[in-house]
Amino acid sequence: MERRAEQQHSRGGVTMNMLNSRRRLVITGSVLFMLLLASVAFTSYAAEILTLDQAVETALANNPGLRAANAQVEAAQAGVLGSSSAFLPKVDLSGTYSNTNNPLLVFGTKLNQANVSGADFDPNVINNPDATQNFNTRLSVMQPIFNGGRGYLGVKQAKLNRDASVHDRERARQSTVYEVIKAYYGLLLARENRTVARQSLETSEANLILAQARFKAGAVLQSDVLRAKVRYTEVKEMLTRAENGVQLTKAALNFAMGVPQSTEYEIEGTLRMKEFDTGMELLMQEALAKRPDLLSMTLNRRNAEAGISQARTE
Repeated sequence: MERRAEQQHSRGGVTMNMLNSRRRLVITGSVLFMLLLASVAFTSYAAEILTLDQAVETALANNPGLRAANAQVEAAQAGVLGSSSAFLPKVDLSGTYSNTNNPLLVFGTKLNQANVSGADFDPNVINNPDATQNFNTRLSVMQPIFNGGRGYLGVKQAKLNRDASVHDRERARQSTVYEVIKAYYGLLLARENRTVARQSLETSEANLILAQARFKAGAVLQSDVLRAKVRYTEVKEMLTRAENGVQLTKAALNFAMGVPQSTEYEIEGTLRMKEFDTGMELLMQEALAKRPDLLSMTLNRRNAEAGISQARTE
Protein backbone atom coordinates (compact mmCIF):
# COMPACT_ATOMS: atom_id res chain seq x y z
CA MET A 1 0.00 0.00 0.00
CA GLU A 2 2.83 2.38 0.87
CA ARG A 3 4.64 1.61 -2.42
CA ARG A 4 1.43 2.22 -4.41
CA ALA A 5 0.91 5.52 -2.60
CA GLU A 6 4.50 6.50 -3.27
CA GLN A 7 4.12 5.55 -6.95
CA GLN A 8 0.86 7.52 -7.24
CA HIS A 9 2.42 10.48 -5.47
CA SER A 10 5.44 10.28 -7.76
CA ARG A 11 3.21 10.11 -10.86
CA GLY A 12 1.15 13.06 -9.59
CA GLY A 13 4.29 15.08 -9.01
CA VAL A 14 5.55 14.36 -12.49
CA THR A 15 2.17 15.34 -13.98
CA MET A 16 2.10 18.61 -12.02
CA ASN A 17 5.65 19.40 -13.07
CA MET A 18 4.72 18.80 -16.72
CA LEU A 19 1.67 21.06 -16.41
CA ASN A 20 3.70 23.77 -14.73
CA SER A 21 6.35 23.50 -17.42
CA ARG A 22 3.74 23.80 -20.15
CA ARG A 23 2.19 26.81 -18.45
CA ARG A 24 5.54 28.50 -18.08
CA LEU A 25 6.29 27.75 -21.73
CA VAL A 26 2.95 29.18 -22.86
CA ILE A 27 3.34 32.28 -20.68
CA THR A 28 6.90 32.84 -21.86
CA GLY A 29 5.87 32.46 -25.51
CA SER A 30 2.96 34.85 -25.06
CA VAL A 31 5.18 37.45 -23.41
CA LEU A 32 7.77 37.18 -26.16
CA PHE A 33 5.06 37.44 -28.84
CA MET A 34 3.60 40.56 -27.20
CA LEU A 35 7.04 42.12 -26.91
CA LEU A 36 7.66 41.38 -30.59
CA LEU A 37 4.37 43.01 -31.60
CA ALA A 38 5.10 46.01 -29.41
CA SER A 39 8.55 46.34 -30.94
CA VAL A 40 7.18 46.18 -34.48
CA ALA A 41 4.41 48.62 -33.67
CA PHE A 42 6.81 51.04 -32.03
CA THR A 43 9.22 50.82 -34.94
CA SER A 44 6.50 51.44 -37.54
CA TYR A 45 4.99 54.23 -35.48
CA ALA A 46 8.30 55.90 -34.80
CA ALA A 47 9.19 55.73 -38.49
CA GLU A 48 6.19 57.89 -39.44
CA ILE A 49 7.85 61.25 -38.88
CA LEU A 50 6.22 64.19 -40.65
CA THR A 51 8.53 67.12 -41.33
CA LEU A 52 7.35 70.61 -42.20
CA ASP A 53 8.50 70.25 -45.82
CA GLN A 54 6.60 66.98 -46.15
CA ALA A 55 3.48 68.57 -44.69
CA VAL A 56 3.67 71.42 -47.21
CA GLU A 57 4.20 69.02 -50.13
CA THR A 58 1.24 66.92 -49.00
CA ALA A 59 -0.97 69.99 -48.79
CA LEU A 60 0.05 71.24 -52.24
CA ALA A 61 -0.84 67.83 -53.68
CA ASN A 62 -4.10 67.21 -51.80
CA ASN A 63 -5.65 70.53 -50.76
CA PRO A 64 -9.09 70.77 -52.46
CA GLY A 65 -8.99 74.57 -52.64
CA LEU A 66 -5.76 74.45 -54.60
CA ARG A 67 -7.16 71.81 -56.95
CA ALA A 68 -10.15 74.06 -57.57
CA ALA A 69 -7.82 76.98 -58.37
CA ASN A 70 -5.95 74.80 -60.89
CA ALA A 71 -9.25 73.92 -62.56
CA GLN A 72 -10.16 77.61 -62.79
CA VAL A 73 -6.86 78.36 -64.56
CA GLU A 74 -7.53 75.57 -67.06
CA ALA A 75 -11.04 76.89 -67.68
CA ALA A 76 -9.69 80.42 -68.22
CA GLN A 77 -7.12 79.12 -70.70
CA ALA A 78 -9.90 77.36 -72.60
CA GLY A 79 -11.73 80.69 -72.63
CA VAL A 80 -8.77 82.30 -74.41
CA LEU A 81 -8.93 79.65 -77.13
CA GLY A 82 -12.68 80.08 -77.41
CA SER A 83 -12.49 83.86 -77.78
CA SER A 84 -9.89 83.52 -80.54
CA SER A 85 -12.47 81.77 -82.68
CA ALA A 86 -14.04 85.17 -83.44
CA PHE A 87 -11.28 85.76 -86.02
CA LEU A 88 -11.73 82.41 -87.76
CA PRO A 89 -14.12 81.73 -90.68
CA LYS A 90 -17.42 80.09 -89.92
CA VAL A 91 -18.26 77.08 -92.06
CA ASP A 92 -21.82 75.74 -92.28
CA LEU A 93 -22.70 72.48 -94.03
CA SER A 94 -26.34 71.40 -94.27
CA GLY A 95 -28.39 68.90 -96.25
CA THR A 96 -32.12 68.33 -96.88
CA TYR A 97 -34.18 65.55 -98.44
CA SER A 98 -37.77 65.67 -99.66
CA ASN A 99 -40.20 63.16 -101.15
CA THR A 100 -43.59 64.52 -102.27
CA ASN A 101 -46.44 64.05 -104.79
CA ASN A 102 -47.91 67.51 -104.27
CA PRO A 103 -48.50 68.89 -107.83
CA LEU A 104 -47.12 72.33 -107.13
CA LEU A 105 -44.07 71.02 -105.21
CA VAL A 106 -43.38 68.33 -107.80
CA PHE A 107 -43.42 70.83 -110.69
CA GLY A 108 -41.33 73.33 -108.72
CA THR A 109 -38.81 70.62 -107.80
CA LYS A 110 -38.41 69.55 -111.40
CA LEU A 111 -38.09 73.20 -112.43
CA ASN A 112 -35.32 73.76 -109.83
CA GLN A 113 -33.62 70.61 -111.05
CA ALA A 114 -33.87 71.80 -114.67
CA ASN A 115 -35.62 68.54 -115.40
CA VAL A 116 -38.92 69.78 -116.96
CA SER A 117 -40.02 68.20 -120.24
CA GLY A 118 -43.00 68.65 -122.54
CA ALA A 119 -44.78 65.65 -121.03
CA ASP A 120 -44.83 67.41 -117.70
CA PHE A 121 -47.32 69.95 -119.12
CA ASP A 122 -49.92 67.24 -119.69
CA PRO A 123 -52.90 68.14 -117.45
CA ASN A 124 -53.16 64.58 -116.21
CA VAL A 125 -49.47 64.59 -115.28
CA ILE A 126 -49.64 68.04 -113.68
CA ASN A 127 -52.72 67.17 -111.64
CA ASN A 128 -51.65 63.66 -110.67
CA PRO A 129 -47.84 63.58 -110.67
CA ASP A 130 -45.71 60.73 -109.46
CA ALA A 131 -43.76 61.19 -106.21
CA THR A 132 -40.53 63.09 -106.69
CA GLN A 133 -37.42 62.96 -104.51
CA ASN A 134 -34.99 65.79 -104.05
CA PHE A 135 -31.59 66.05 -102.29
CA ASN A 136 -30.18 69.47 -101.44
CA THR A 137 -26.69 70.07 -99.96
CA ARG A 138 -25.52 73.54 -98.93
CA LEU A 139 -22.04 74.73 -97.93
CA SER A 140 -21.43 78.29 -96.72
CA VAL A 141 -18.29 80.04 -95.46
CA MET A 142 -18.46 83.35 -93.57
CA GLN A 143 -15.28 85.28 -92.76
CA PRO A 144 -15.61 88.20 -90.29
CA ILE A 145 -14.00 91.33 -91.73
CA PHE A 146 -14.94 94.09 -89.30
CA ASN A 147 -16.99 94.02 -86.08
CA GLY A 148 -15.88 97.24 -84.42
CA GLY A 149 -13.07 95.62 -82.46
CA ARG A 150 -15.38 93.27 -80.57
CA GLY A 151 -13.32 90.17 -81.36
CA TYR A 152 -10.08 91.82 -80.30
CA LEU A 153 -11.59 93.05 -77.04
CA GLY A 154 -13.05 89.60 -76.38
CA VAL A 155 -9.60 88.01 -76.66
CA LYS A 156 -8.13 90.74 -74.45
CA GLN A 157 -10.75 90.10 -71.78
CA ALA A 158 -10.16 86.35 -71.91
CA LYS A 159 -6.41 86.82 -71.45
CA LEU A 160 -6.91 89.22 -68.56
CA ASN A 161 -9.25 86.71 -66.94
CA ARG A 162 -6.66 83.95 -67.43
CA ASP A 163 -3.87 86.03 -65.91
CA ALA A 164 -6.10 86.95 -62.97
CA SER A 165 -6.92 83.31 -62.35
CA VAL A 166 -3.18 82.49 -62.35
CA HIS A 167 -2.64 85.08 -59.62
CA ASP A 168 -5.65 83.70 -57.72
CA ARG A 169 -4.09 80.24 -57.87
CA GLU A 170 -0.80 81.59 -56.55
CA ARG A 171 -2.66 83.27 -53.71
CA ALA A 172 -4.42 79.98 -52.94
CA ARG A 173 -1.03 78.24 -52.90
CA GLN A 174 0.41 80.83 -50.53
CA SER A 175 -2.62 80.57 -48.25
CA THR A 176 -2.31 76.78 -48.22
CA VAL A 177 1.38 76.91 -47.29
CA TYR A 178 0.64 79.50 -44.61
CA GLU A 179 -2.13 77.43 -43.06
CA VAL A 180 0.11 74.34 -43.00
CA ILE A 181 2.99 76.19 -41.35
CA LYS A 182 0.62 77.81 -38.87
CA ALA A 183 -0.98 74.47 -37.96
CA TYR A 184 2.39 72.68 -37.81
CA TYR A 185 3.93 75.14 -35.37
CA GLY A 186 0.62 75.35 -33.56
CA LEU A 187 0.85 71.61 -32.96
CA LEU A 188 4.42 71.99 -31.69
CA LEU A 189 3.25 74.72 -29.32
CA ALA A 190 0.29 72.63 -28.16
CA ARG A 191 2.63 69.72 -27.39
CA GLU A 192 4.89 72.01 -25.36
CA ASN A 193 1.87 73.29 -23.45
CA ARG A 194 0.84 69.72 -22.74
CA THR A 195 4.34 68.90 -21.45
CA VAL A 196 4.28 71.93 -19.16
CA ALA A 197 0.80 70.99 -17.94
CA ARG A 198 1.93 67.44 -17.13
CA GLN A 199 4.92 68.72 -15.21
CA SER A 200 2.72 71.18 -13.34
CA LEU A 201 0.31 68.37 -12.48
CA GLU A 202 3.15 66.28 -11.05
CA THR A 203 4.33 69.25 -8.97
CA SER A 204 0.81 70.00 -7.75
CA GLU A 205 0.26 66.36 -6.83
CA ALA A 206 3.53 66.31 -4.89
CA ASN A 207 2.56 69.53 -3.10
CA LEU A 208 -0.82 68.05 -2.20
CA ILE A 209 0.76 64.89 -0.79
CA LEU A 210 3.22 67.01 1.18
CA ALA A 211 0.46 69.25 2.52
CA GLN A 212 -1.59 66.23 3.62
CA ALA A 213 1.43 64.71 5.36
CA ARG A 214 2.26 67.96 7.15
CA PHE A 215 -1.38 68.37 8.18
CA LYS A 216 -1.37 64.92 9.76
CA ALA A 217 1.81 65.93 11.57
CA GLY A 218 0.11 69.12 12.77
CA ALA A 219 2.52 71.41 10.93
CA VAL A 220 -0.06 73.17 8.70
CA LEU A 221 -3.72 74.06 8.79
CA GLN A 222 -6.49 72.28 6.94
CA SER A 223 -6.93 75.38 4.76
CA ASP A 224 -3.44 74.77 3.38
CA VAL A 225 -4.51 71.29 2.34
CA LEU A 226 -7.65 72.68 0.70
CA ARG A 227 -5.62 75.24 -1.22
CA ALA A 228 -3.34 72.44 -2.47
CA LYS A 229 -6.38 70.43 -3.57
CA VAL A 230 -7.84 73.43 -5.42
CA ARG A 231 -4.54 74.04 -7.18
CA TYR A 232 -4.28 70.37 -8.11
CA THR A 233 -7.79 70.47 -9.61
CA GLU A 234 -6.99 73.62 -11.58
CA VAL A 235 -3.81 72.14 -13.01
CA LYS A 236 -5.65 68.93 -13.88
CA GLU A 237 -8.20 70.97 -15.81
CA MET A 238 -5.34 72.83 -17.50
CA LEU A 239 -3.90 69.48 -18.61
CA THR A 240 -7.28 68.49 -20.07
CA ARG A 241 -7.39 71.74 -22.06
CA ALA A 242 -3.83 71.12 -23.24
CA GLU A 243 -4.73 67.60 -24.39
CA ASN A 244 -7.72 68.98 -26.29
CA GLY A 245 -5.49 71.67 -27.79
CA VAL A 246 -3.18 69.01 -29.20
CA GLN A 247 -6.10 67.19 -30.82
CA LEU A 248 -7.59 70.39 -32.25
CA THR A 249 -4.32 71.62 -33.74
CA LYS A 250 -3.66 68.18 -35.21
CA ALA A 251 -7.12 68.24 -36.81
CA ALA A 252 -6.33 71.68 -38.23
CA LEU A 253 -3.06 70.36 -39.69
CA ASN A 254 -4.83 67.38 -41.28
CA PHE A 255 -7.44 69.71 -42.76
CA ALA A 256 -4.77 72.04 -44.16
CA MET A 257 -2.94 69.08 -45.74
CA GLY A 258 -6.16 67.67 -47.18
CA VAL A 259 -5.74 64.25 -45.53
CA PRO A 260 -8.27 62.23 -43.47
CA GLN A 261 -8.62 63.16 -39.83
CA SER A 262 -7.66 59.61 -38.84
CA THR A 263 -4.14 60.05 -40.26
CA GLU A 264 -1.50 59.32 -37.61
CA TYR A 265 2.05 60.69 -37.58
CA GLU A 266 4.67 62.35 -35.40
CA ILE A 267 6.09 65.80 -36.04
CA GLU A 268 9.54 67.07 -35.26
CA GLY A 269 10.95 70.52 -34.69
CA THR A 270 11.57 73.12 -32.04
CA LEU A 271 10.17 76.55 -31.32
CA ARG A 272 12.90 79.15 -31.60
CA MET A 273 12.92 82.92 -31.41
CA LYS A 274 13.87 84.59 -34.72
CA GLU A 275 14.87 88.21 -35.06
CA PHE A 276 12.98 90.17 -37.70
CA ASP A 277 14.41 93.62 -38.37
CA THR A 278 12.74 94.55 -41.69
CA GLY A 279 10.93 97.88 -41.54
CA MET A 280 7.15 98.09 -41.82
CA GLU A 281 7.30 100.51 -44.76
CA LEU A 282 9.35 98.08 -46.83
CA LEU A 283 6.97 95.26 -45.99
CA MET A 284 3.98 97.36 -47.03
CA GLN A 285 5.61 98.29 -50.32
CA GLU A 286 6.50 94.69 -51.07
CA ALA A 287 2.97 93.55 -50.24
CA LEU A 288 1.38 96.18 -52.49
CA ALA A 289 3.72 95.24 -55.34
CA LYS A 290 3.71 91.44 -55.08
CA ARG A 291 0.56 90.16 -53.40
CA PRO A 292 -1.19 87.94 -55.97
CA ASP A 293 -4.70 88.88 -54.84
CA LEU A 294 -3.98 92.61 -55.39
CA LEU A 295 -2.52 91.85 -58.81
CA SER A 296 -5.63 89.81 -59.62
CA MET A 297 -7.87 92.73 -58.61
CA THR A 298 -5.93 95.06 -60.91
CA LEU A 299 -6.39 92.67 -63.84
CA ASN A 300 -10.10 92.31 -63.06
CA ARG A 301 -10.44 96.11 -63.11
CA ARG A 302 -8.77 96.24 -66.54
CA ASN A 303 -11.09 93.43 -67.66
CA ALA A 304 -14.12 95.47 -66.61
CA GLU A 305 -12.79 98.49 -68.56
CA ALA A 306 -12.38 96.29 -71.64
CA GLY A 307 -15.97 95.13 -71.14
CA ILE A 308 -17.14 98.76 -71.31
CA SER A 309 -15.24 99.24 -74.55
CA GLN A 310 -16.72 96.04 -75.98
CA ALA A 311 -20.22 97.21 -75.11
CA ARG A 312 -19.57 100.41 -77.09
CA THR A 313 -18.79 98.39 -80.22
CA GLU A 314 -22.49 97.56 -80.52
